[in-house]
Amino acid sequence: MLEYGASTSGHQCRKCRRVYPPEQVPYQFTRRRRQVRLHSHANGDNRGRLGPLEYLDVCNRCLQIQRDEIKQRNRFLAKARRTLNWHATKFGFRPAAFASKYGWDVKQMAHDCEHAAKNGCPYCHMAFAEMANGLRDITLDVYDPHAEPYYTNTRWVCNTCNSKKQDMPIGDWHQVCLAFKVQRDFLLLLDQKAPVVPAAQQLPLFEMAGSAG
Repeated sequence: MLEYGASTSGHQCRKCRRVYPPEQVPYQFTRRRRQVRLHSHANGDNRGRLGPLEYLDVCNRCLQIQRDEIKQRNRFLAKARRTLNWHATKFGFRPAAFASKYGWDVKQMAHDCEHAAKNGCPYCHMAFAEMANGLRDITLDVYDPHAEPYYTNTRWVCNTCNSKKQDMPIGDWHQVCLAFKVQRDFLLLLDQKAPVVPAAQQLPLFEMAGSAG
């Protein structure tokens, strides 16, 4: 740990190796943890007071990046757990029993969900980044609703496609997906830039004054 008084000279972050000037050391290499309060205050505040100042070897910028990465991973784990619980309830199981019987591993589900979020819906091929609701747009579909819900029989898809598909037979859903492809190809064709008309073939917007006659 960084010793007290080290702010009188520059300091290098142990992780990113960036050297901070002396005036930034007190801000980049210190923190205060909030102490836990066992009983709530009269006004309902149970946050507790700030603890003593701690001196760090890693800069606060690196610590924030690490916290953001953990938070991002936890988002997909939380999504996977909620999805498992919902499907287990739907099929009349407790989550642990459902996961054991049908091979639903929460960590694998979180990994697959994160992979899908970086790409797109396998049905309509729309990127999740283009959708409005973020992680809420990603849902888990039981691909063949008439077969048992093993995890190998699932797909991470967008909420719109999942709502359209529901219990539709596989053959009928394949036809819908083909229609999605035709529509997507047509929209891509419309998005292509129109050919540039040569200047000699362009119509004038107006006649110059005095050009007539």
